[in-house]
Amino acid sequence: MARVRLRVEIQTRSGEWLNITGDVRTREDAQIVRGRADEGAQVDPSTLSFQLNNRHGEYSPGNPRSPLFRRVGKNTPIRLGVETSAGTRWRFGGEVSSWPVRWDLSGNDVWVEIEAHGILRRLGQSAANLPDVYRRFLLAHRPDAYWPLTDGETARQGSPVVGQQPMRTYAAGTGATAITYGADWAEGELGPWLDPVMRLPEQERGRLAASVRPAPSSRSWAVEIARQGGGFDSLAIAMQGSGTNSDPYRTWSVGWEISTRSMFISIQTTTEDSSSIAMVEPDFSVPSAFDDEAHLYRFELSSNNSSSTYRLYMDGATLTSGTWSAPALPARTLTYHWWVPDDDTSSPAELGHVSLWNTNSAAYPTAADSFAAFRGFAGERAAERIIRLCEEADIPLDLVGEPEDSLRMGPQYPDSVLDLLYSAQAVDGGVLYESRARAGLAYRTLRSKYNRGATLTNQGGMSS
Repeated sequence: MARVRLRVEIQTRSGEWLNITGDVRTREDAQIVRGRADEGAQVDPSTLSFQLNNRHGEYSPGNPRSPLFRRVGKNTPIRLGVETSAGTRWRFGGEVSSWPVRWDLSGNDVWVEIEAHGILRRLGQSAANLPDVYRRFLLAHRPDAYWPLTDGETARQGSPVVGQQPMRTYAAGTGATAITYGADWAEGELGPWLDPVMRLPEQERGRLAASVRPAPSSRSWAVEIARQGGGFDSLAIAMQGSGTNSDPYRTWSVGWEISTRSMFISIQTTTEDSSSIAMVEPDFSVPSAFDDEAHLYRFELSSNNSSSTYRLYMDGATLTSGTWSAPALPARTLTYHWWVPDDDTSSPAELGHVSLWNTNSAAYPTAADSFAAFRGFAGERAAERIIRLCEEADIPLDLVGEPEDSLRMGPQYPDSVLDLLYSAQAVDGGVLYESRARAGLAYRTLRSKYNRGATLTNQGGMSS
């Protein structure tokens, strides 16, 4: 009969696994409890309990003389396994939430009562909902500036999540410096899975504007904005310049014309002597931009020395692209101009998630990926959602089965990480449980449980 031995390891804050088997007390059995309670819908958090010799004070986290001082503490990863000639088979992976020290009346025998729990326990204690799925996606990809415009019904301006300058509404015209009216905050909706956004004021004309601070240096950039409704509106991006003949102000604009169901791209050039507007892309028909759905737009500009290359996306797909003879320079201000005449077709636009990007950044997302996040990853397969959520929350995951065999899901609504994981499990019909090798999760797809062959073993000398 093969000899088995216990092995226990803890992971320090530097990521190193330490073998502490020699300090495990054998006067009490190590106990593991795992599984699902009778008729339970979910797997319960597993537990591990045993005693550690602490006569040397090594497992007292507050002991400055301990070699583990500041290396272990709350939620220290732990794993327990059995060693055989074939290697170590891990039976438990979890976290130590505390290190309670115990001693006998003489004070000579000192030990720590270890009670470790699987990661489901910690995840279950965090009931807070995640930020809406699109905002979470954008922040993970590190934009240069970002205004969600989800500030709530009492807001007076759009606070930046990345950057320093807020977005404010102004009267129409470049000379208007004071805020003359506020937006209808939290009255706009881009999708029921996203937080409410702003709706522009009822006033016929105005602008929503912000400077980009701190000022980025990249001459290759992109601006993204989510929009629904509107009238005769435009998004203007002013680039760096001094307004002289040799260094003019240049402003790119992307516009919407509701009367013709079309869009345009223009560039305005202003020097000390003159100002002119050139139509880079005159009115081109985009009927779907004026339906009752929210759409995601991205305008990219990149430098080609004395010229520039532009590309306009809608909902992750290219609408138009081309080159222009003027060079690209860093973006300095973003301004949304609106005109909503009383024509029975125009309406104040609902706007949100204005972001500025350095397109040369390794973290810059593709337009298709950004649109998928904007749609709440609708159509994502259940196992793919579990993988993505675990990556976002830095939760180790072991997967059994093929993600493409799991069922597709609708948009991701705001909820806690654990409840979102359970929702994906419920759609696919698989099993979410705790990894035995580390403080992490495992997921087995429903499909992976099909067509498993029967296995017969020879026991007690009987033939099979």
